[in-house]
Amino acid sequence: LKEVFTQSNFKEIIIKPTVSGAGRHTYRVNKSNIDNYKNIFSLLIKEEDFIVQEFQKNILTKGEISIMLINGKHTHAILKKAKKNEFRVQDDFGGTVHSYSASKEEIKFAENIISVIKPKPVYARVDLMFNDKNEIVLSELELIEPEMWFRKNPLAAEILAKKIFEIYFWSLLGTSSIPWPPQGWHLTILLKPKIEPFKTPHSLIASIVYWEHVGWKRHLLGKKGEMIFW
Repeated sequence: LKEVFTQSNFKEIIIKPTVSGAGRHTYRVNKSNIDNYKNIFSLLIKEEDFIVQEFQKNILTKGEISIMLINGKHTHAILKKAKKNEFRVQDDFGGTVHSYSASKEEIKFAENIISVIKPKPVYARVDLMFNDKNEIVLSELELIEPEMWFRKNPLAAEILAKKIFEIYFWSLLGTSSIPWPPQGWHLTILLKPKIEPFKTPHSLIASIVYWEHVGWKRHLLGKKGEMIFW
């Protein structure tokens, strides 16, 4: 830890696991309390990777902004604030959560971060804050089971569900053309149906041709020989 201060010239730092959550093993360290953490840090660094961030005092007064994005677009945001004499904003440490209307600048900042990730995540949470120069900076990028605070915007949960349905469910239909335009593999050689389907509601045995081409205006998840209605 002393080497970190020497190399970075930081006066105060935050150390935390590279992959973590809920403020686990997150510590605020300065030159006056470094001896309190050197032993635990020596043990922890043997088990997992840690990152070091310069401590930003604005977190104590302005808190941390969490911006939720679905398919790369902002849906809602919240503000998390730490309790008195605490720097961690998580409710595990007495932090509070507040409704928040993100500014255009904050939304653009978050969406730009997601735009450079390949492949683009279906959902993400961008945690940002203001540094000691009052500039927007990234605090954390939450991609693995983030708390998305849907109770602050229930409609966002519906947007996410529809996006998951669109991407994952329809992809299971193989040769189907859902969503349009065609996304999946299509047969280059098509079988000729033995009979044409009835144009009025009728019960019949499905032809293998129509089974192969499950999609728009065809029966969903059909199987060869399945009884269906047209």
